[in-house]
Amino acid sequence: MVPLLVVCGRMYAEARAELRVASRLAERADSEAMEGRIAALGRAARRYLPLGPSATARRELAELGRGQVPGAYEELRASILATRWLITPDGELLTEAEQAIARRLATAQIAAGTVTLPDAERVAILARAEEALLARHVEPSRPLALLAVLGCGLFLAGVWRALSAPSRVRPALVAALGFILLVTGLYRA
Repeated sequence: MVPLLVVCGRMYAEARAELRVASRLAERADSEAMEGRIAALGRAARRYLPLGPSATARRELAELGRGQVPGAYEELRASILATRWLITPDGELLTEAEQAIARRLATAQIAAGTVTLPDAERVAILARAEEALLARHVEPSRPLALLAVLGCGLFLAGVWRALSAPSRVRPALVAALGFILLVTGLYRA
């Protein structure tokens, strides 16, 4: 249990540090600082803990995206997809980001002259097509994710018992089984 708390504490501290970097970069007005801010917010958003600072980073990325800052919605989408497991954190922000990216891609295709349709119809059709392509991400399998969680628990319990019990064979077998379940669940999920 202590290693899990150490890992969670480190993730929380790293996310807070990235948020501090992003807030310092927000004080500067140049494009290089904005790119650095988006990257720092993306790193903070990927340090996902329920009720942790990653939610603040995702909200800030969404606000930047609404302000038409290039790359903000892409970073938001990437960070949400990277942190899915049994749930998708901030699924509504993922939908918002995918719709905005689709509109931007459709507008870029029209501006490049690669599509010839009436203006209003062009944007609507291309935006729907791009949105459908962006929404085709594969969701992780919940049963296999639960199998990985179960495997992790068995592994940790087996290791704990093997280190503290006089007979180390049975707990070692439990730890080995837990490790196999963990790896299988993570690989297949």
